[in-house]
This record gives sequence, C-alpha cells and structure tokens, in this order.
Amino acid sequence: MVSGAVNDEQTTILLGTGANVSVISERFAKKLRLRSMPNHGRSIDVQGIGKGALTTKRRVLMKVTLERRLVYEFEMWMLPYNTGVDVVLGMDFMIPDGG
Repeated sequence: MVSGAVNDEQTTILLGTGANVSVISERFAKKLRLRSMPNHGRSIDVQGIGKGALTTKRRVLMKVTLERRLVYEFEMWMLPYNTGVDVVLGMDFMIPDGG
C-alpha cells in the first residue's frame, strides 16, 4: 500500500503485483465524478480470490499521483463492487509496455 491521489483526491493505493490490470471501485469513481470512456466493444473478466469472475466493460481515464510527486494519466477498469480498497494498480500500470 502506498499513499497517493486520484485526480487530486487523497487515497491509499494497493500495488497489486498479482493483478494483471488496474481497477478503481465504482463507489470511488462516482465520488470523483469520473465518466466512463467508450469501450469499443472491449470487456474484461476480473477474477479475485473469491469464486467466479466479474465482467466489466467500463473504463475511466484519471490522473494518478504516487507519493506526492510522480504523476501519470492512466486508464483503469471500473468494478461495480467493493474491492476493499479504492484503487488497485496492477501490472499494466507497473509495466506499461506489457514486457
């Protein structure tokens, strides 16, 4: 966990090295009034530690600040249920070129 901000709103961010993609909770996205981006027919199945997968088609573009100095503009998938944290940064954030 690291301290950070999304669109200048302070929050705790989980660095999820076991997560392939980055996600934001729908509750937090609504609080920040983030709008969904066009998905162009794309969707993703998200599998957590529980049973079953959740499919989402909604993505948002936001500004992510880590430790008050590193700023990134980044797309995240929005999950319609509570993940226990507002933001999970996955490997798509940590290794942006996929390599």
